[in-house]
Amino acid sequence: MNPTKRIATFAALLLLANSARSAPPQTAPKVGDEFEISNRYESSEKSSEGASGRSRGRDTYLERVIGVRDGGVE
Repeated sequence: MNPTKRIATFAALLLLANSARSAPPQTAPKVGDEFEISNRYESSEKSSEGASGRSRGRDTYLERVIGVRDGGVE
């Protein structure tokens, strides 16, 4: 699989996984609310020469609401 297809496949799977786990907030966000956003990933590759590699990890971001306006939050 060429690198472009691999990236597109990964992006599509990530979007599907993200939308499956997303849930609407129970209450309207307010200043000071915090949200944790986590992304787990795993990739593997095998070359035509037989070499292979595998990688996995997790990124976590903490977002804090600093302002609320009609168009959304900051």
